[in-house]
Amino acid sequence: MKLIYKKNYVSALSVVLLTIFMTTGSLNDILGQCASPPAAGACTGGNGAATNGVNINSGQTFWYAATGTFPSGVNLNAGGTLRVCGNLTLSTITFNGGNIIIEAGGTLTINGGGSLGMNGNSVISNRGTLNMNKSIVMQNLNNTLFNATPTAILNMNGGAYSLDINSATSKFINNGTANIHTLVTQGSASAGDVCLGSLSCMNLTNLTNNVTNTFIAPVGAGVMRYTGNALLNNNLTNDANVIVCKATGATKSGSASFGRATVMENCSSCTAALILPIELLSFNGKQEKESIELSWATATELNNDYFNIEKSIDGIKWDMLGTIPGAGSSTHTLQYTFEDNTPDEGVHYYRLKQTDFDGTFTYSDAIAINFKGSANANSISIYPNPNSSNQLNFRGIGQDIPCTLELKRLTGELLHTQMFNTHSIALQDLEKGVYLITLYSEGNFEPKTFKYIVI
Repeated sequence: MKLIYKKNYVSALSVVLLTIFMTTGSLNDILGQCASPPAAGACTGGNGAATNGVNINSGQTFWYAATGTFPSGVNLNAGGTLRVCGNLTLSTITFNGGNIIIEAGGTLTINGGGSLGMNGNSVISNRGTLNMNKSIVMQNLNNTLFNATPTAILNMNGGAYSLDINSATSKFINNGTANIHTLVTQGSASAGDVCLGSLSCMNLTNLTNNVTNTFIAPVGAGVMRYTGNALLNNNLTNDANVIVCKATGATKSGSASFGRATVMENCSSCTAALILPIELLSFNGKQEKESIELSWATATELNNDYFNIEKSIDGIKWDMLGTIPGAGSSTHTLQYTFEDNTPDEGVHYYRLKQTDFDGTFTYSDAIAINFKGSANANSISIYPNPNSSNQLNFRGIGQDIPCTLELKRLTGELLHTQMFNTHSIALQDLEKGVYLITLYSEGNFEPKTFKYIVI
């Protein structure tokens, strides 16, 4: 029977993301695998409020907390900081390095056409809204554009504006929503220069990729949706957590592929991509000699961290038997197996607890398996063997079957005799060495002898 676990990650995307962050740790902890943005701050102190045409030099911090337009813009030099908490429009900007920081609730709009050059050691960190009415070219060393938080919005799609990554140490890190007309990764960029935060959304018209494995999503699934053309001269990613959401009519050109990305055709939105279900095709169990073998298959997975296998004898109280790692994100059919090596005779109930990277979990329906035990001495065994403790377990002996154990030295000297009717007993402490254990049960199975090694 086909079972579908719907992951309701997104109703209002930003609200869901904020909830995850508030319940799983600090923002920097969660985003650290991409990189940490500059610390948030207040629009007070420093060198005072910015004014029209201000020059911001190394070591200086100017801020803006009102609403207004600077017709003469600002001149920002290496080592300087412009912090925006209000609503600021710049008709022009000279950006020779330094930091532009838009705080949560703040909006910065940069006009003027052409392109904004990030020419080395330049950082733009957006926790609010950044409206770019021009292109951005990231060239030279150590430039970073942070769309830093789940509620951050970057708009670069009001015209045919492009984000051009043109150096090996320049990075675009998206943890919120980025709307960009064209993203270009030049051959001078590096693998991992585009980092998608968990549940982030990047909306593109076009993509040009000239670097192998440019995109990564180290924390969890992030989406890149596009509506025009993806020109892939090199494979996009080796990370299945990167979700490519192809809008209806979107095309792909170039000799390369999306790599291991999870690709969704006719995808209507990032939200639609992020509610891709984990689809459980089957969950079955059967007796295999003296164990119960469980098997299940998934058709799709998104953010699947691991499966816990749980067992019950009454369908009410559940115990965990073990854990199997999930595949993260996948659109291929995957097969899983797990073996319960110590079942008692009778009916057992099993279920799967599937857990995402963010801690969200879902249970499968339970299945019932009737374990009949065995009276075949050839299938009886003891474990662990070799053994470093005095606890000894048995396979192949049905529950409540009266049995006898004899423990001897290799010389035949009898050391211990014990009657039992369980699957586990405690032996006396033994010196390291090799012993003989004989099991027999009158009328149930023929005697069977094992070499037993104590280590």
